[in-house]
Amino acid sequence: GTAGGGINLLNTSTGKWQNFTANKAIPNSICSNNITAIVKDKNGVMYIGTDNGLAIADRNQTGNFTIINHDPANTNSPLENSITCLYADFQNKIWIGTLNSGMSAMRTDNRSFTHYTNLGKFENNSVFGINKDLDGSIIAGTSANTWREGDQGCTLCLAKYQKNYDGYRESH
Repeated sequence: GTAGGGINLLNTSTGKWQNFTANKAIPNSICSNNITAIVKDKNGVMYIGTDNGLAIADRNQTGNFTIINHDPANTNSPLENSITCLYADFQNKIWIGTLNSGMSAMRTDNRSFTHYTNLGKFENNSVFGINKDLDGSIIAGTSANTWREGDQGCTLCLAKYQKNYDGYRESH
């Protein structure tokens, strides 16, 4: 993925690169040339985050994308189109971090969404990284805090540090 040049695909058989860019005149083209994240799920499907929505690559036809955009009238859509990060878990979910609205988990089987906003009273809803910890819980990071989904629901794990006379120590 590129910042302004779309997405490049290497054909490993020929060693040649192919470039795919947003083009409103071409149906099923990618939705933006600003690629912010790429992830592959356990079935090999590629999900591409952009500043203009989520693109799902068609495994059967190279260069074709299904676009999923935010729809304010539909809660079963991404929270916004500015996607900052993606994470694929092994429970058929694609986790989608956004620039201003929190994050969503999209089930890959039916493309239904669960939204996570005001995550543990984040100082903002900008999500810049999503991963799993060793216990298998989803962790999301913002510029202010780290959010962790636990067995009993969602809890906030503060990753801020308090200065004391010995230096810095982690506060919980």
